[in-house]
Amino acid sequence: MSRRLLVSLVLLVVASGSLSGLWYWGTGIMLSRMNEWAEARRAEGIAVSWQKAERDGFPLSIAGRITAPAVDHPLGWRWSGAALRMETTLARLDRYALQALGEQTLSWPGLTENQTPASLVAAEARGEASFDFDGQAEWLEVTLKDWKARGPFKGEEISGDGGDIRLERAKSDLGYPEGALGRTEVRVRRLVLPPEFEAPLGNEVALLDLQAVLTGSAGDLKATPREILAEWRDTGGTLDVMHLALDWGPLSVKGDGRVTLDDAFRPLGAFSLKVKGLGKTLDLLARKGLIEGSAAFALQAGSLALGKVDPEDGRAEIQLPLTLQDGWLSLGPLPILKLKPLPLP
Repeated sequence: MSRRLLVSLVLLVVASGSLSGLWYWGTGIMLSRMNEWAEARRAEGIAVSWQKAERDGFPLSIAGRITAPAVDHPLGWRWSGAALRMETTLARLDRYALQALGEQTLSWPGLTENQTPASLVAAEARGEASFDFDGQAEWLEVTLKDWKARGPFKGEEISGDGGDIRLERAKSDLGYPEGALGRTEVRVRRLVLPPEFEAPLGNEVALLDLQAVLTGSAGDLKATPREILAEWRDTGGTLDVMHLALDWGPLSVKGDGRVTLDDAFRPLGAFSLKVKGLGKTLDLLARKGLIEGSAAFALQAGSLALGKVDPEDGRAEIQLPLTLQDGWLSLGPLPILKLKPLPLP
């Protein structure tokens, strides 16, 4: 064996040993911080558990894999999953890349014997989270691909090709208004609704894009969803929508506005919208008996008179106010759709 080859082999062994040692040390720090975080939550009364936590990512990634993680809040909320993989770097131990594996379930107080926790399964579920010095989440981003979810009320299945979600906790140094709870961004591609929903424009929504700030009081999270929303509504809670985009059947909408709930748990609010495909949408709603033919005719006439052609796609676009009030969705002065209360237990 030549001297040069021998030196190369020695250097390779040393480098491999150093890399292995660094990986073992780094994953140990990550798992230790995870245990510290769990103990801090337990001290707050939040039960954090898992069946097994082990190192992962050898030799290049500082990662860990948790089997059967679960979080039980003392107020009755519970999340659990089949497995969760976390990855970080030694330079940013406050930030973690996440991968949820298998089915995820969420339950809350008030579910009856005939109801089951909401569940979600995705071909791919990845995300990223950042934590402050107290271990509280500052923000969470999640990306889903080919996902299916079931609701707790009748087991309805909702699915989508993809989805992006960002949740951010409100902080005064980030310029949030007083009373803000946080910011949410949701973008869903090809949302398929269950037949039970009897969706007026069809069961497939091509795009839903929402950016909003939630304000108000979260109330007593041990209460039922109906009681929580009543507390939020009665203390002046609102969802301030800075951006809304919707492509649903023939309808294409962009706009902004504010919404809350009325005493019957129906949407209450107002939006300023730019609408395309209004004529075809009104025809479809009239054929299904959801609006009066006279209202459809009046709105179609107005859209023809006031609409402008968008040079990008050649479709007519009209700007309209939309109101949600007294159980009706109205475009301009005309009531279009009867609004139902939220299906709360």
